[in-house]
Amino acid sequence: MTYQQPYDDESRYYSPQPQGKFDTKKLAINLTILGVLCAVITFAVVIVTDLIVSTISGWAEQGPAMAILVAIVAGLVGVCAGLLYIPVVGTGNENLFGVAILALTAAAIIVWVLFGGLLDGDWETILTLVAVICAGSTAYIAPRRIESARLR
Repeated sequence: MTYQQPYDDESRYYSPQPQGKFDTKKLAINLTILGVLCAVITFAVVIVTDLIVSTISGWAEQGPAMAILVAIVAGLVGVCAGLLYIPVVGTGNENLFGVAILALTAAAIIVWVLFGGLLDGDWETILTLVAVICAGSTAYIAPRRIESARLR
């Protein structure tokens, strides 16, 4: 004798069981807000750094158009790098993700200093370094935003 649930039309469309590890709507909102905040902070830091570099070096400033472009790229790269945390969730290696992001950011900074022209006197390289640091900071912070969207 088999027991069957009473048939209900609504049961076909609504499943009370969560389908994944994360609330996708909350995850999308959290990461969008994080990306926008990263872009705003990066914009402000790049503008201030650009003014300082132009004052010290005597070169013309790049202006807000370049700062906007750098801020958008830093925000997108930071959030995309932070999304790499999702496959790490539940493996026991969650803390290593932060270490990996810091190591990759440090490696990118070292490579950019060595090959970007800063050692040759190109002060504009500092603006890119600021963007790399901001993108790395965003990727480092992203797991906290991703964990807040996790279904419990």
